[in-house]
Amino acid sequence: MLFIGHLIAWILEAILVRYMGIVLVVLALVVAFLAPPVASLGTLTMEDRWVTAVTLASAGVLLHRKRTERVWKFVACGALVLGAVLGHASLLLWFATLAAVGIAVPFLLARAGIRAKDAGGSEGHDGESPSDIVESVATAFVLALVVREFAFEAFKIPTGSMEPTIYGEGYGRRKGDRLLASKSPLLFSDPKRWEIIVFKYPLFRPTNFIKRLVGLPGERLEIRDGDIYVNGKVVSKPEAVQDSLWFALLPDQSGGWPAGGMGQSFHPDAAGQWGFDTDGATATVAAGKTSWIVHDAGIADVRASFDVDPAQLGLGAVLIRIDGSGRRVELEARRDEMWITGPGVERTRLAIDGLGSSPSRLAFAVADRVARVWRDGRLVARIETGDTANVPGRGEQTSIGVTGATVKLGKIQLEHDLQYSRQGSGTWDIPEGRYFMLGDNTGASRDSRLWTAKVFRTKEGAEYVADDSVRLDDVNSVVNVRDVGDAYEFHDSFGVRRRVMKDDLVDGVYKVENQPFVRREDLVGRAFLIFFPFPPWGEWRPRILP
Repeated sequence: MLFIGHLIAWILEAILVRYMGIVLVVLALVVAFLAPPVASLGTLTMEDRWVTAVTLASAGVLLHRKRTERVWKFVACGALVLGAVLGHASLLLWFATLAAVGIAVPFLLARAGIRAKDAGGSEGHDGESPSDIVESVATAFVLALVVREFAFEAFKIPTGSMEPTIYGEGYGRRKGDRLLASKSPLLFSDPKRWEIIVFKYPLFRPTNFIKRLVGLPGERLEIRDGDIYVNGKVVSKPEAVQDSLWFALLPDQSGGWPAGGMGQSFHPDAAGQWGFDTDGATATVAAGKTSWIVHDAGIADVRASFDVDPAQLGLGAVLIRIDGSGRRVELEARRDEMWITGPGVERTRLAIDGLGSSPSRLAFAVADRVARVWRDGRLVARIETGDTANVPGRGEQTSIGVTGATVKLGKIQLEHDLQYSRQGSGTWDIPEGRYFMLGDNTGASRDSRLWTAKVFRTKEGAEYVADDSVRLDDVNSVVNVRDVGDAYEFHDSFGVRRRVMKDDLVDGVYKVENQPFVRREDLVGRAFLIFFPFPPWGEWRPRILP
C-alpha cells in the first residue's frame, strides 16, 4: 500500500506540476500565433489574445522553474485567474484549477505520511534533456485533449434564450455567463427531461446551442396552453428545477412595484377593511367573515408568499386562492392546522402543523397541476391536483384573504411559473434517438418549435439541410442560402460549403421543412456549473445548475 501511495503521489506531481509548466509555455505560443478567434480561448480580440498568451507563458515559467517552491505555485495560480478575467478566457480557469490541485496534492499526501518520489530531481531546477521535454509536452497535450473531449468543456452563453436561469450577451458588465458542461459518459450517459443541455445546433452543427431537454425519444409531446404534456399527461418539474423557474411578477425582475404599490396592484372586496403600504397590507375582518384582496395576474400557475405573525390571527386564518380556467386551488392556514382544496382534492387537512406561534413566511403555489406549500422557505407539502387545462382568459386571479382577524401581511410577493405559450402550442411525435429542446426565455428562444430548414434534395438522392443564417464566428451571423442564378450556394448543416445546381434538384427548388429534433450524437454535455461572472465584473453568478 505504501508503494501504491508513493506511485500515486509521483504521478500526480508529475502531471500537475512538472508537465504543466511546459505545456503552458507551448500553449502560449499557440494562442499568440495559431489559435483562431474564439472567446473561450481568450483570443477574440488582439488585446485578449496577448493577455492570455502572456499569462500562460508567465505561469508556465513559474511552475516549471520554481516547481518545488509552493509560494511560486500560488503566484502562478493567481496569475492564471487574473488572466482569465482580463483576457475573458475560460481556458485559463481550467489551468488555474489544475495548478491549485497541484498545490494541494503534495501537501495532503505529506500530511498522510506519503512522500512522493522527486518528480523533478533535486531541490530547485534541474536540467532536462530534449527527449524529456518532448515527452512532457506530448503527455500534457494528450491529457488536456482527453479532458476537453471526454470530461468537461467551458462555454460562453451568447444569447438570452435561457434567462433568467442563464444570462447571455449584454447582461451586466460582462457579456454572457460562463458555464461548465459535463461530457463524461459516467455523468452524461442517460439524458433526462428538464436537464440543461449543450448540443450541436441541428441546422448548423458547428454552432453550439444550450436549451432545456423537454422531450425524450419515442414520446408524443404536446405544448397545451403553456404546459408540457407527454403521451397525453401533464408532466411536472422536479423540485430543484421548479425552484429555478419562478419568474418575478410583483415586484418585477428589478424589484420595483407599479406606481401606487400594493394599493394599485390588488383590489379589495367589501367585506373588510384593508390598508396598504408599498409591499404589504393590513386587514381587519370581523369574526365569521372573510375578506380578500385580488390581483388579476392573467396567468394560472402562480406562487404567492408573504410574512405573517400567527399571534395576530387568534382563531382566524389567512388564505391564498389561485384561480384559472375554471379551476380553483385554495390554501387555508391557521395557527394549528392547514387545509387545501382543489380539483380532484376535496377539502383536505395537510399532515403538517399550522403556522405555529412565531412570525414566519408562508408561500403557496400551483404549477403543472401540483400544489405546494412552503413555510420559512422549506417545502412542507406537495399535492397533485386534477388535470384541468390552463385556458387563457378564463378568470386567472390570485387572491389573498383573511378570516376573523386583524393581521398585517408583509413583503407580499407574486411569481409565475414558466409557461411555454408565447410561441404557440403544438404536438410532436419524437422519433427514437431524437430529443426536443425548449428555452426558459420562452418568448425569445429559438428552440425546437422554430427550427425550419431549407432542404435541398438532388435527383441523385443526396440531401442537404441549410439554415437561413449561420454564425461563422463567435459574434456575427451571415445570410446563408444565396441564389446565384443557376445554382444555390450555402453552408450545409455540417458546415460544409455547397454549390447545388438548380437543374440537379428534385422539382428544381428546395423545400422548407420543420426540423425540430436533436440527434443523440449531437448532444455535447449537461451544463452543471456557472463559474463566471462574479464581482467586480458583474453580479455574483457562480452556482450549480439544477
